[in-house]
Amino acid sequence: MFLRLPRSLVSLCVSLLLVGTAWSATLVWDNGARLIPSGNPDNSMLSEDNWNTDRMPVAGDDLRLLSHGGPGPVFLPDTLEVNSILSRVPLVLEASLSVLAPSEFDNSLAMGSNGRLRSNAPIVFKGNNFVGGIVLEGPFGFTNNGTVFLGSKGITANFNNLNEAWLSTPNVRLSFFNNTGTLTLNNGGGVSTSSIINNSGTVLKRRGEKPGVHSVISAHYVQTAGRLEVEPGEVLTFDGPVQEFRGGSIDADGTLNLTKVHGGNVSRLFDGIAFIGGDGSLHQLRSFQLVGNVSVNFPNGPGYELSADLMLGRAPSESANFVNQACLTMNGSPKIEVADPSLRNVANFINAGGTIKAANNSNPSFEVNVRNNGAWSAQSMGIRFFENNKTLTLAGGDERITPVTGAITARLVNKDVVQLDPKGGVTTFTISTL
Repeated sequence: MFLRLPRSLVSLCVSLLLVGTAWSATLVWDNGARLIPSGNPDNSMLSEDNWNTDRMPVAGDDLRLLSHGGPGPVFLPDTLEVNSILSRVPLVLEASLSVLAPSEFDNSLAMGSNGRLRSNAPIVFKGNNFVGGIVLEGPFGFTNNGTVFLGSKGITANFNNLNEAWLSTPNVRLSFFNNTGTLTLNNGGGVSTSSIINNSGTVLKRRGEKPGVHSVISAHYVQTAGRLEVEPGEVLTFDGPVQEFRGGSIDADGTLNLTKVHGGNVSRLFDGIAFIGGDGSLHQLRSFQLVGNVSVNFPNGPGYELSADLMLGRAPSESANFVNQACLTMNGSPKIEVADPSLRNVANFINAGGTIKAANNSNPSFEVNVRNNGAWSAQSMGIRFFENNKTLTLAGGDERITPVTGAITARLVNKDVVQLDPKGGVTTFTISTL
């Protein structure tokens, strides 16, 4: 059975279809608009005379802004949705722009924008783009192949940084930031708690125009390769719940603080990271788990400041070696313990020719095997097995070496020098046995 439609209705439907098709087109910017009453050029994207079709863009159009002959940037004064856009001219977004098909901004987005850019299809940045005043949003995200300058409005979409991204504003949201290029924290640039950074490139705390301005990363941070770098005189603090260094290196020529302020499921981990060091210092202020071999090399004091616990190894059988090559300072009463009792024979804390010093009232405890091949200055400490192959100096006011809590046996094996530094009139020390 066939439904027979009146001829007039069929003609109307065909006419509407043709009209709809005619309104979807490729529009090329020709900057043909007249001067506005103030005498300034009319650079609006919504002025019909600025397009080769002499009509305003509508949904479904593909916009091509390839050259711009007039003074001042092109600007979008009101909300617009189009199929796609390719822009190679200075462009200021004062409202929301949405795209439905892959789009590109090449040396385009200019300072002064305060709108929104929504990616209902992938959007690519090339050349230099200033997006500090623009909210970047949408399900398909953004890819940066050039240099992008981020700012206070942040990113609520996936962002793949393949080249250069700069951040000079504190507490900026980077919802999901995948970095294989370089993320530069300039001056006080920092990242908020509602952020995720996956780094296999470089995260750089730069010595900017305002040297020494503190930067904070509160994001979930996972580094699988590449490096984290702090330039001389700069301070960078991680205070989010997830701080995982699973590869690459940490180069701290300034000051790096690893602490916790913000809540959430905690995961702080060194696992397979090749190198931690530099001419500055690292302050470990919260507990970390260590898996594999980690070499620490800070030639200048205080170097690596160990002020919280270290858990070595991972059950059932993964070993761990913490190796100090240069300067390390013990603060407070950190516990260096094993993730599982079965790992005691494969978990080692080694001073490999470096210098370890104790701060005031330092009383660490070592459930792991300890070997000193350098200069170790200690106050009180608990041990399970301590092999001294160089110089162990007991200095302070109450010098004691005792079995670590819960130890069935404890051994101090001296193959070189154990000596007393009689400061404060103290002339004896105690080695307690069970």
